[in-house]
Amino acid sequence: MKQRIPWWFILINVAAALLLMLLSGPATQALGDAATPVDFGWLFPVYALASAALAVASYPQRRTVAWILTAVMLVAAAMLLILSNYGH
Repeated sequence: MKQRIPWWFILINVAAALLLMLLSGPATQALGDAATPVDFGWLFPVYALASAALAVASYPQRRTVAWILTAVMLVAAAMLLILSNYGH
């Protein structure tokens, strides 16, 4: 029997993915041309969607992996928040 995924876990991952996607624009603009010659800002929304989808999909069988994916996504969002505020 397959376990149900709690609604609050889905809500946490959707909120974290939306936060990461919203912060990716200001953070890459704060870097400007100083970071890399290639703009990798488009990778953050792709990473956010993939990480949230994989965390929700893996929750019934591997809860620890799901929580680790969620925690790494929240750390990445904190990094982008710090970068967008202090990267000028």
